[in-house]
Amino acid sequence: MTSRLFLASYHDEIPEYPLSSHEQNQASKFKYHEHRFKYLQRHYGLYHCLEKHYAVQAAEQQYAVGDFGKPHFEGGHLEFSISHDEDYFLIAISDGVIGCDIEKRDHTLDFHLLARQVFSQYEIVTMESLPTTEICEYFFRIWTRKEAFIKAQGEGLSYGLKHLSMDGKEQKDFEILSRRVGDDVSQNWFGKSYQGPQDYELAVVGEHLPAVLEHLC
Repeated sequence: MTSRLFLASYHDEIPEYPLSSHEQNQASKFKYHEHRFKYLQRHYGLYHCLEKHYAVQAAEQQYAVGDFGKPHFEGGHLEFSISHDEDYFLIAISDGVIGCDIEKRDHTLDFHLLARQVFSQYEIVTMESLPTTEICEYFFRIWTRKEAFIKAQGEGLSYGLKHLSMDGKEQKDFEILSRRVGDDVSQNWFGKSYQGPQDYELAVVGEHLPAVLEHLC
């Protein structure tokens, strides 16, 4: 099994592809042109990856969204995950379960307040033991890893992020330390962070992890 991870900028020249009625409907809901443009770029980027790297025709895919908002292709053998923040977006494609996340670090946030809302007790204690200069990076390292997990898992924020503990060490490969009670722990998932643009944090969780971060264009 294989997985690949692609990074793209909204300034990249990406060919247009036919979109499903669901995607067209979603694009039409954006009030501002910039938001609609970015949505379309992400989805054109997905189909560009499929055609260029997997020899899968965009027009043959039946894009759909599950009960918790996780997108997928009906009847397809490939899974994918899309994440975006400001100037960049991330696309992960795999023949196994996968989720990805990209976040730009915002140094102005109240990290202690946010941590109490979404971090496990273990993550909070670890963060509070760090020097002030290391807290921002730690927060976004944990946040992207948790987001990547819940995107792979498929329930989104309804999963309950406080039930999930992530390894917050700086190394690229990381462990999922604990999950919600009742989860199928036989699922052998792995986690990895990637070096991205300056001040951005990137993470992927899945059955098979991409070896490297590739540029879409």
